[in-house]
Amino acid sequence: MIERLQSALRNAQKARAAIAGESRPRDEYTRAETDWLIELSLLEGNAKAYIVNIANQVNGTYEHGWYDACAVMMRRLIESLIIEAYIANGIVSSILVDGKYLSLSKLIDRAVREPKLNLSLTTKRTLPRLKKLGDLSAHKTEYNTRRKYIDNLLDDFYLDMQVVVEEFVYKANR
Repeated sequence: MIERLQSALRNAQKARAAIAGESRPRDEYTRAETDWLIELSLLEGNAKAYIVNIANQVNGTYEHGWYDACAVMMRRLIESLIIEAYIANGIVSSILVDGKYLSLSKLIDRAVREPKLNLSLTTKRTLPRLKKLGDLSAHKTEYNTRRKYIDNLLDDFYLDMQVVVEEFVYKANR
């Protein structure tokens, strides 16, 4: 009887180990099922691969309900896009101090005033809002971004987010 129980226990442990191995996360990125926040088809072929991957993660975290991660990834996306636009326009030295990029708040301040970037009013208005939401999620203890915080911005935010992303992608491809 004890031998059968031990055998059953070993079989259960083997099955559990096999299931755990099969349910491990993938090694490669997978495309989000939806383009809730950013239309990836507009970026593919126009943006660097890492930008497309970040945008995909924005969409994926939103669709899975990981709203803090979504807000942080939106923040990372705009920071990366600003830097890429500065590099492409040959003005990256103006956002570097001792070989390091300025903080996002300083990047935004400079970007909205940079004549070579000539940002739209929509982008100028949206950048601080994106940063604020990302900052809350990344840095504020005892705070969680909820879907409604992102959705409350979506009425005009969806379009604004897409405008910001596309505008910077095109400016980074000059």
